[in-house]
Amino acid sequence: MARQNLGAPPSRSTDYVDLSWVYSNLPSYSAVTSQAVDYTVVLPPTPVDHTMYLLEVAAQADLTVSVPNNVVLTTGTAATVPLFTGKTGFFGFRYSQTANAWFLLSATAQV
Repeated sequence: MARQNLGAPPSRSTDYVDLSWVYSNLPSYSAVTSQAVDYTVVLPPTPVDHTMYLLEVAAQADLTVSVPNNVVLTTGTAATVPLFTGKTGFFGFRYSQTANAWFLLSATAQV
């Protein structure tokens, strides 16, 4: 969860930063995994609207990272991403209550 750039810093005695509001309204999860075999992403099972999930996958061997079939792809993303030995991939997901679905917003691999 970003802890900076959440708006202007408090400057008056009545100003305050309510991080609990940010956490409850914009929940965010992240995970790091090291894999030696093909890997299918497992997303949090009971997301609320606007939940973000950021994943880092370190490849111990050549492998393919796949997203679950119910994830909605966005422009420039694919359901599978190849990773080569010693390289890392990063994946960004967001849950939309309006669409009742997870969206894959980004998927990239180290060159």
